[in-house]
Amino acid sequence: MVPGKKQMGLSINRGIILGFSIFMAMAAMAQKSRKPLNQAQTGILNLWKIEILGGATSYFGDLSLYDLNPIGKLANESQLAVGLRISKSLFNDKLELGGQLLNGGFKGDYSPSYSFSTSIFEYNLQFRVNLSKVVFPGRKTNYGLSFFAGAGQFVFSSRGGPQSISIENGNVYRSRVPEFVYFFGGLLNRQITDIISLNLELSIRQAQNDYLDLRRYGSNYDYYSFFGVGLSIYIEDISTMFSNSKSCEAYDSLHREPFK
Repeated sequence: MVPGKKQMGLSINRGIILGFSIFMAMAAMAQKSRKPLNQAQTGILNLWKIEILGGATSYFGDLSLYDLNPIGKLANESQLAVGLRISKSLFNDKLELGGQLLNGGFKGDYSPSYSFSTSIFEYNLQFRVNLSKVVFPGRKTNYGLSFFAGAGQFVFSSRGGPQSISIENGNVYRSRVPEFVYFFGGLLNRQITDIISLNLELSIRQAQNDYLDLRRYGSNYDYYSFFGVGLSIYIEDISTMFSNSKSCEAYDSLHREPFK
C-alpha cells in the first residue's frame, strides 16, 4: 500500500472509533433534554460538550500552488482529517475552554522532484468566544457564530521527492520531539435539538517548523489549515453518564420485582 493510502486508511479507522464513542455518548444523553441555562447548575461536572469532527487539513507553505483556489487546494494539497474536541461551557455558553485531538495530513505536487506527503497528529488547548451570545445575550436563535484561538503541539512525518531535503532514509523526515503550533479560526453552528448541534469551522495554523514540505527557505515557517464539519453533544451533568437514571423505564423494568 502506498504511503498516502495507508495514512488515509489510518485516519478513517480512527474516525470510525471516534464516531462510535460519540454515538455511545449520544445514546446515553438523548433520553432527556437540556435544561435552560438559567436553571442549569454550573459546577465542574456541568455543561460539557463533546464534538466529533471530519474534514480536511490543507498545506500553505513554500511550495503551495493553490492558495487562492479553494477547489484546487482541497483536490491537490489536502488530505482527510478527523478530530475530537471536549470543552467546558462558561458564563451561559458565552465562553468555552477545551482541548482537541486532530489527525490529518496534506500533500503537494509542485513538481515530480519536489512532491511530498505529510501526516500530522496534533493535540491542543483552545479558547472560544460565542459572538452571538456576547453581542445578543437575550436573543434565542438556532444559529451561532464563534471565534476561537489556541496553541498546542504536533508530531509529523514527511516523505518527499528526489529533490527534497534528504534527512533520513528515502527523503523522509520524522519529528523526534513534538513541535509547537498556534492557530485561530471561526465556527458556525446550527442547533438541531436541545443537546445536539451541527458545526462548520475553518482555522489556520502556523507550525513552528519549516520541514513540513521538506524544503526550507530562511525562517519562514509552514502553515496548514483545517476545514471541517462537526457534531456536538451537550452534557448537562457528566456524572449522569456513569450512573443509572431512576427515570429510565428500561432500567426500572429490569430491576422491578416480579408480580405475585
